[in-house]
Amino acid sequence: MKILITGATGFIGRAVVRACMQAGYSLVIATRSPAKAQQVLGDCHTYCEWDAVSGPLDYGSIGPVDGVINLMGEGVADRRWTRAQRQRIWDTRVVGTRHLLMGLARQPAVYVGASAIGYYDHTHRKTVSESTQPGSDFMSQLCVAWEAEHARLSDSCRVVIVRLGVVIGPDGGALAAMRGPFEWGVGGRLGSGTQWMNWIHRADAVRIIMKGLIEASASGRYNAVAPGNVTNQTLTRQLAQAVRRPAILPVPERALQLAVGGLATVLVQGAQVVSDRLDPDAFIFPTVESAIADALPLDIREGRHTVCQSITGMQWVPQTVDTVFSFFSDARNLARITPQFMQFRLDSQSTSAMQVGTDIRYRLRVRGLPIRWQSRIEQWTPNQCFVDDQVAGPYRVWHHTHQFWAYKGGTVVEDSVRYALPKVPIISRLVQPWVARDIASIFAYRNRMLPACLEQG
Repeated sequence: MKILITGATGFIGRAVVRACMQAGYSLVIATRSPAKAQQVLGDCHTYCEWDAVSGPLDYGSIGPVDGVINLMGEGVADRRWTRAQRQRIWDTRVVGTRHLLMGLARQPAVYVGASAIGYYDHTHRKTVSESTQPGSDFMSQLCVAWEAEHARLSDSCRVVIVRLGVVIGPDGGALAAMRGPFEWGVGGRLGSGTQWMNWIHRADAVRIIMKGLIEASASGRYNAVAPGNVTNQTLTRQLAQAVRRPAILPVPERALQLAVGGLATVLVQGAQVVSDRLDPDAFIFPTVESAIADALPLDIREGRHTVCQSITGMQWVPQTVDTVFSFFSDARNLARITPQFMQFRLDSQSTSAMQVGTDIRYRLRVRGLPIRWQSRIEQWTPNQCFVDDQVAGPYRVWHHTHQFWAYKGGTVVEDSVRYALPKVPIISRLVQPWVARDIASIFAYRNRMLPACLEQG
C-alpha cells in the first residue's frame, strides 16, 4: 500500500510512520520542511513540500495513493491562545484538510483523519460517547468543522475519524509538558482537580489509527480514550508518586487564564469521555499507572531527577539487518562513522563480544577539548536493539537506544538519545544550543558515511 501522511513529524505522527514502515507500506510525507522531516524519518520515503494553509497539495509528483492518514495541525497547547493563535489552530486543521482533499486525482480506498475529544461539551456532567452531540465552544466548533472536512470523502471511500484524548507516551506528549513542575516539587492539580482527564497512551492511539487504516469494517467516529480515564486530581497524584515528588501546589484557574488564555477553560473543565466502539480489553495500557510507568524514563522513576533533551532519527540502508547489526556490534567501526576532527580512538572493550554489561572506553575531542568516555551496554538483543549508557564522560546523562528492522529489502536504523549536560545551570543553558547542533551534525555525518562503510564491509 502507498500511504500519504500529514503531521508525520509530530509526537503521534512519528509513531504512525514507524508502524506503517513495519507493516511494509510505502510512504509519502507531505510537510513544510522535507529536509527536517528526512532527518527525523529517514531517506526511504517520498517527501512533498507543502504548506497546508497556503493552497492545495500538488499530487502531480505523488500520483495516486491507496490511503491517507491526516494528522496535521498546530499544537493546541503550544502557545497562549491569542486571537492569532486560535486562527492558526483553526487554519492548520480545517483549511489545511480542505486543501489536502482538493487536489486528489483519485480517491483513496481509505482515509483516516484526526479529531479530538474537544468535540464534546466539556461542562457535560454525564458520560459522553461517540453518539453524544457536540458542544458550542471554540474547541467543539473546531472539531465539528474539521470532521466535516474529513467527511467530504465519505461517499467515495471508507472514512475513519479518530477523536484523540490527551496522549501520553515517551519523549513528548502531554506528560512531557506536565512532568517538569512535578520533578521540581511544585506540581499540583489544575483548578479544582475534579475535571476528567481522558487520556490515551500513544501506543494505543497508533493501534487505533492503524486499525482504521487496515480493517475494512472500521468506519465512522472513534473516541480514542483509555478505559481507565481519571480525574485531574487522580492523574496528579499518580504522576507525583511516579516521580517521587509531592504535589501540594494547585494551580488556580485565574493563574492558568493569565498564562494560557482561553486554553485554561479546556484545562480546568472536562466531561468523562468513553468509547462505545472500542474493545477495552484490547488496550495495551488500560490504566494510567501503566501508561505513566512506560512513558517516564527509568532514572526519573527511580528518583534521579535530571531534565533531559532528546534527539531521534531514522536511516534506511540497502543491507540486511544481520549485516547492519554486525557492523554496529564492532566498536572499532565507531571511528569510521565519527567525524575525523573528533579524533575518535577506541581504548578498550571489557568483553571480546558485545553483551549486556560490556564496558567500552574511548577518547575523542569535542570542540578541541580532549575527552575520555566510558559506555556500558545496558540492553543487547541481536538484530533488534541495543542500548548504551554513559558511565563516565562529558554528559550528566547519555542514554542511546539503537533499533533495527527490515524494510523495503534493506534495514531501518533508528536512534533515540536522551542527554543532559553537567549541572552548571547558567553555563549549561548557554552551551545547550551549540551542543544540540554538534550532536545533530555528528548524526548527519554518520548518516552520510554509513552506507559506504557497509558497502566496504
